Amino acid sequence: MPTNLDQLFERLGQQADAIPLATAEQARDHGRRRTRRQAMISAALAVCLVAVGVGATLYRPRHGPGQTAGPASTRPLPEVGSPFRFGAEARQALSTIAGPRAFTGWQTGDGTIRVTAADLHTGKPAWATRTVGRFDDLARVYALPQALLVSVVPDRDAIPLNDYNPDTTTYVYDPATGKLRWKYASGASDDEVFHDRVLVQTSAKTGATTAYDWVTGAVRWTLPGGSDRTVSTLGMGTADNSMQASFTDDRLIRVLKSGQVQVRNITTGAPLLTAKIPAPGPASVFVAYDGQLFDAGRTGDATTPFRVEGTKLTGDGGDPSSGLLVLPAGREVQSMWQCGSGRLCLLDTDGSASSSVVALDFAQRRTLWRADVGIGGADGYFRHGTTVVGGSQLLVLDQNGKKVLSLQSGGLEWLSDDALLATPGTGAGVATRVHLPDGRQTVLGTLPAQQNPCRNNADRLVCPSDTDVRIFSLSG
Repeated sequence: MPTNLDQLFERLGQQADAIPLATAEQARDHGRRRTRRQAMISAALAVCLVAVGVGATLYRPRHGPGQTAGPASTRPLPEVGSPFRFGAEARQALSTIAGPRAFTGWQTGDGTIRVTAADLHTGKPAWATRTVGRFDDLARVYALPQALLVSVVPDRDAIPLNDYNPDTTTYVYDPATGKLRWKYASGASDDEVFHDRVLVQTSAKTGATTAYDWVTGAVRWTLPGGSDRTVSTLGMGTADNSMQASFTDDRLIRVLKSGQVQVRNITTGAPLLTAKIPAPGPASVFVAYDGQLFDAGRTGDATTPFRVEGTKLTGDGGDPSSGLLVLPAGREVQSMWQCGSGRLCLLDTDGSASSSVVALDFAQRRTLWRADVGIGGADGYFRHGTTVVGGSQLLVLDQNGKKVLSLQSGGLEWLSDDALLATPGTGAGVATRVHLPDGRQTVLGTLPAQQNPCRNNADRLVCPSDTDVRIFSLSG
């Protein structure tokens, strides 16, 4: 990703060349805010990894006898169907994919925002274009199997200077028919947890937590804020993938400012258990997966070390917290994510924003490996043994921390558990399949210059421009 992931993330591909490297404080702010919209950010941003700079380097073993990287293809990627024309020049356009369909939202010069859907197999429209309304900005187009979300910024002037995380209104559509279901407002610092059956939102202003039905928008349950305010609301993830579009585990975790941890049934709000961790500080970050909560925070004021702890959320009251790692004073945990069964990964940053990825074995409380990721490290994502780290460059690391790929220009997206798609970003260039874990490359074809970030699944690439959206085949 670009260096500050809290920017209007769907527009990062357009702006990558103009974004400076992050300051240390920007990096720290980003890491803290990452946990506040865990499901939304990790899923949406992991497919829009755009770096600043030029050049790419692959790190891979030498080919053995008879092994080659395969012939390069310089033919254009074949298009699926015909381009969908917007009918007017778009100020911005954003695409997303869920299941067999691609969804694209765009905003024309008068501020009008529209959204459409296309069948990925044929490229034909799946339903008629919907007009969302006239607004200052289009902030997000994000598809889940159960809902299509279109988030808009009603008032750009209300956004503080240098703040790219504005208040939004989100319109919830039926992805099958394009019918508008309901809408909701989000504050800049609200938590959102996307579950297969409900949307859970915690208000940063009131501390109240509310669960909404995806189809009707009806309130399933709500909890008041109270004096012991909610610091973080998280879904329960799984070890093998830190980028779920929505959670399937029915456990919801609320971390309160006192250090009390509440585990509740996400569909009913019923309490399941409580646990206790040290009271979170302003720099604390959290992640939960496979029945455990991990928290990182300072042991005292800003001059004290960072401590990483894990708590098993099992039994009647949770197991006591145990320390996993203590960083020297002057270093911070910027973000954390799951990176395999029994493993926790984190981004460790010093005062000059020089970063390292650290992999921990939390059962044995030991460091497995540490990998330097340079200046401006921003975040990490994990899938099936591979970690991708964003920042001033994109790095791909295998399960032992070995560098597989270094990409300083363009984009990276997952094709499958064992392959990545490298694209040229906004400029014209080649689309390349990167085989994991060894980093072998196969050129799939060429792409024209793109004004907006593309989206993909295993065999389709969806690219919106300022006049249309095109679907390309990645499988020939």
